[in-house]
Amino acid sequence: MKRTILAGFTAVFVLCLWALTGWVARAQSNVIHACVNRNNGQVRIVSAAEACRVPEIAVTWNAIGPSGATGPTGPTGATGATGATGATGATGATGATGQVGPMFMDRNFQNVVLAPFPGVTTATLSLPAGTYMMFAKFRYRGNGAVGTAAATAACVFQGVGIGGLDASQNNVPPGGELSGQIDAFMMDIVRKNPGDDPDVHVQCFGPPNVSIINTQFVAISGTVNIQP
Repeated sequence: MKRTILAGFTAVFVLCLWALTGWVARAQSNVIHACVNRNNGQVRIVSAAEACRVPEIAVTWNAIGPSGATGPTGPTGATGATGATGATGATGATGATGQVGPMFMDRNFQNVVLAPFPGVTTATLSLPAGTYMMFAKFRYRGNGAVGTAAATAACVFQGVGIGGLDASQNNVPPGGELSGQIDAFMMDIVRKNPGDDPDVHVQCFGPPNVSIINTQFVAISGTVNIQP
């Protein structure tokens, strides 16, 4: 008979545990302490330090069970929409001015007597591939006697890639160094591509009583921006 009553008490005890689930969730520790009445199965939650009364027995159970196994990884979510284009950043500061490109120069102080076409070369440069501004300064000298007629002479740049923008022509008076001299200046562009003949030169034409002296021929490499 006592065993039957005890079994009934146990069933009541289990039901009481389910009823106390909400309270267990508010427990302050991981172990629940209780006292169960042997006669009627009533359960009384107590602190860990509190002793059970007669005819109660002490029982304990864990408030938190062991962690379950990690679930499988969920599927990858859909790709989100593309965000709006950000605003254009501020313009950066102007960089430092680069170095001037290499310069090539031929200073020819010879007194070169002219000849009719194809003429004579008075200065020469050899330029690698690139773009250049060319400058030539020289002097016509008429070697005829004073009182004779002026003689016409001319000079041009020659070579592959020359733009053909400039040339020089003058009616050179006689008189030599004293009265028969005229200074001249020419400027042009030359673009040398890889494989081009590197030669550029100053070529002059005229009668043999005119000569060219002090030809100074310079080419400066760099970017040439031609403006209207």
